[in-house]
This record gives sequence, structure tokens and C-alpha cells, in this order.
Amino acid sequence: MSPFEGVFREAYSRGNWRILVELSKIIPCFRQLKEVYQAHLDRLYEDPTRRRPEKVILQILERGAQDFDRVFSLFIEREGIYGFGDIQVWEGLDLLKHEVSR
Repeated sequence: MSPFEGVFREAYSRGNWRILVELSKIIPCFRQLKEVYQAHLDRLYEDPTRRRPEKVILQILERGAQDFDRVFSLFIEREGIYGFGDIQVWEGLDLLKHEVSR
């Protein structure tokens, strides 16, 4: 067990991202924590059209992708940091359709 494991677990459970980002600088297995945290923050807007995943889906659609398979593969290529499966991308696409039709 790493001496940082308890610190990491405590910081994560309390949502103390400042400590998590600092840990990411000194523990190699947390190298991408800053990017992961930023990706998480970019999902928190109330307006779905401002959320990073949905914005990327919109950009993909605007560039001409028509079918879901293409949208999904381009999304995963660009935003793999989210680890989304097809259902999450489908739900994002569906949410955008409802927002645009309002």
C-alpha cells in the first residue's frame, strides 16, 4: 500500500481537488489527474450546450457527421478522457436534440 493511498482516498471522498492535483504532481500513477479534474468541471454547467461533452458532440455534428457510429467514434477519439460508452454519448446527443427543439 502506498503511503499516499490514505491521503488520496480522504481527499477524494471530501472532494478536495486541490490536494488531488498536488498529488498528481508527485505520484506517477496520477499524472493525468489535473486533466481528469478539468474534464469533470467542464461537465458541470447547468446549460447542456455549455458542457464539454455536449459541445464536442455539437462540433462533430456541425462538421457533417450524420450517423451515430461516426459521432460516437469521433467523440471517443477526441474525448476519451471521459471513458464514455455508447449509451452516454447517445444520451448526450438526445439531450441536445431536446435542448435545440425548445
